[in-house]
Amino acid sequence: MKTSAETRLLIASVKEVFRSPEKYSLASDSGNMEVLAETADFRQWLPQQTEAHFAQPIEEAIENGIPADPVSLANYILWFYSDDHFADITFEAI
Repeated sequence: MKTSAETRLLIASVKEVFRSPEKYSLASDSGNMEVLAETADFRQWLPQQTEAHFAQPIEEAIENGIPADPVSLANYILWFYSDDHFADITFEAI
């Protein structure tokens, strides 16, 4: 799959959300600490993956009207890969 330059820029910005706990915190509407801990592990793993892990959900998110900002896209990627397991977990800018 060939990734466009625009998508590669979005991938880089989304990876920054995952890699920067000092700038973007994780929040849970339900306060489920176990799921927050699992999300933290996922947060460490995902940025190490290939562009393809990011390109498909980013392109799908944009097609579905999700704003093309890094936090919204990172939240969509959490949902995309979690099968709703992280449904109430969101990134928030600090």
